[in-house]
Amino acid sequence: MVHVALRAAGFRGAFISFIIFALFGGIVAVMWYGASLVASGAMSVGDLVSFVLYTTFIGGSIAGLGDIYGQLQKAIGSSERVLEILEETPEALATAYEAVPLKGDIAFKDVQFAYPTRKEVTVLKSLSLRIGAGEKIALAGHSGAGKSTIIQLLMRFYPLDKGSIQVDGRSLEEWNLAQLRSHIGIVPQEVLLFGGSIRENIAYARPEATEEEIIQAAKKANAWQFIEKFPEGLDTWWESGASSFLAGSVSALRSRVRF
Repeated sequence: MVHVALRAAGFRGAFISFIIFALFGGIVAVMWYGASLVASGAMSVGDLVSFVLYTTFIGGSIAGLGDIYGQLQKAIGSSERVLEILEETPEALATAYEAVPLKGDIAFKDVQFAYPTRKEVTVLKSLSLRIGAGEKIALAGHSGAGKSTIIQLLMRFYPLDKGSIQVDGRSLEEWNLAQLRSHIGIVPQEVLLFGGSIRENIAYARPEATEEEIIQAAKKANAWQFIEKFPEGLDTWWESGASSFLAGSVSALRSRVRF
């Protein structure tokens, strides 16, 4: 990464240096040749000044190509990442969607897992646990202990190396992915607010939510107190970089409104 960045900076610096050299070199050449023409009477001083100004304008425009090159490189990088997402193979649903209520009884049985990019590091070793429907469970441990991994496996982000995970007595593979994930809400550590209204951010996971449901979700997350103080209320427009408190509250609302 550092090598690529230094190489790109070197090319950009060389390009800008060449532009500056050509700009000032052109001005000096025009003034030198124009001065000789003025001395011989073939050109007036006004024409010389005009040519110098033209050279400066043209050179300044060419010098701007350096910034355009940098912006173009950023755009290419961003577009490549977007294309990578668009070219991703969709996850196989395996089973059809069933209108069956999910109680929430979860069981991990002898689960073993290592991330595909680091097969030599086993994150979970023969993990077995059971969480009954309606129970509130907290997973505590140091960074890298596997807390987030357990949730990711529950949502079938990765296949298991060994063991099985069951929900309501059925293996995860027997559940439709959309049905399974529609019952799970996540409040991530790093919260992202989309450019839009507070209403749109709250209802992101459930666009068909009613006004009453959105307000109720805001109240449960203790966010309605400051939302209702805004002149536009739920229709207040938020750009990226909003306060972390609002971001955390909206993230909590998203998880609540899914249920």
